[in-house]
Amino acid sequence: MSARLDRVVCVALSAGILGLVTSPLLFVFSGMLFAFSPSFSLVTLPPLLLGVGYLLRRFVSRPREPRPRRPAALVFEALSFLAIGAFLFLISRVNLTVGLERLGIVCTLFLVAWAVCLPVVSLRRTALEQRVALLPKPVALASLVLTLAATSLIALEYLTAPAAFIG
Repeated sequence: MSARLDRVVCVALSAGILGLVTSPLLFVFSGMLFAFSPSFSLVTLPPLLLGVGYLLRRFVSRPREPRPRRPAALVFEALSFLAIGAFLFLISRVNLTVGLERLGIVCTLFLVAWAVCLPVVSLRRTALEQRVALLPKPVALASLVLTLAATSLIALEYLTAPAAFIG
């Protein structure tokens, strides 16, 4: 692949990862927390905000010279992604949504967050882009295409299907 195409793939994949990190904030900003009790917010928001903040700080910072990764940083990254995943799993139950509808909401907001993060990553080189560039090119391209295709199809199905009712 050419250097320009490599950069496009790295930028798009980095934006997708940042979209995954920031998509829970779209749930919060759209008011979906009001469908739950205040204690739900008190329990779920602190780990979510800590995880999102930590990952944004690590991923959006300027790239540095490659150095050995510290195990503690990788553990914190894993815990942050776990907090984000748990929040997405719990918040997608809003208004008694079921099955594909839950996944559709998550995929739709993920694609919106991906689109919002794309200009951020494309205008500024980030540490995340530097890490993504270390992936083998075919793996990066396949990850990008499969993720974009799967989430787009699920979001399209969610947006065009009639609402399902528990019955």
